[in-house]
Amino acid sequence: MIAVSEVTIPIQARPEVSPPRITACTGGEFTLNCHYTDQPPIPEDEKVRWFQKTEARRGYLSHNGKVLEGLGETFTVSDNGTDTTLTGHNVAENDTGTYFCISYNDSHSTAQITVG
Repeated sequence: MIAVSEVTIPIQARPEVSPPRITACTGGEFTLNCHYTDQPPIPEDEKVRWFQKTEARRGYLSHNGKVLEGLGETFTVSDNGTDTTLTGHNVAENDTGTYFCISYNDSHSTAQITVG
């Protein structure tokens, strides 16, 4: 006799970042919005993350809807379950780069930020 089990693999639609390009003034700020689906429901500890790739830094900015320690003065994040917003404050030229909104299944969308 063969036992058969049913396995459900959650597939989340690709998140979408808007706007895809921003030019910000030095000392100013920028805001990116990322819309994603929460269907099937995303585990609370695996919400969408923001990632930064610049000449000065490459790494995650947020996890579980919260900015990582040490980045709170530069970046803020808010998340309402279907949209997450990343805001960069007092930006400098070394903040120029690509910003990724990454879902728990590693699908992502990007935006290009130019500061100057």
